[in-house]
Amino acid sequence: MTGTTGTGISEYGAAFWEGCGRGELLVEQCADCGKRIFPPEPVCPGCRGSGLTWVASRLTGTVYSFSIVHRSPGPAHPAPFVLAVIDMDDGWSLLSNIRADTASGPGFEAVASGTRVRAEFVPKHDGSGTMPVFRVITRERCT
Repeated sequence: MTGTTGTGISEYGAAFWEGCGRGELLVEQCADCGKRIFPPEPVCPGCRGSGLTWVASRLTGTVYSFSIVHRSPGPAHPAPFVLAVIDMDDGWSLLSNIRADTASGPGFEAVASGTRVRAEFVPKHDGSGTMPVFRVITRERCT
């Protein structure tokens, strides 16, 4: 069973959130097979190796899939917002929000599968730290 820190964050994910606080996007990497693992696990799901370390990831990636959410799950997530699976440039994927507002950059119409994005770090709504979100860096799509 996974333990949690005093903040409710799993012990496996604590390093990820600490990295976010420093403006770094960290990912677990298996020393045995080289696989990058997210979400964090106690052993490698590929080879079952236990030699996992945290490495800095590139901050850029490509939208694999996305949805514009129109019904908020709660006050911390005002709708609409874009929820997307991001394929990171260094070989792993994560689910995150894409900042898409016309006041500070391209709007929702710029988000599509294949859109290039870059991570940035913003305060969590509850004030408990920093989290990664993504912003469109080009309107061109990868093919």
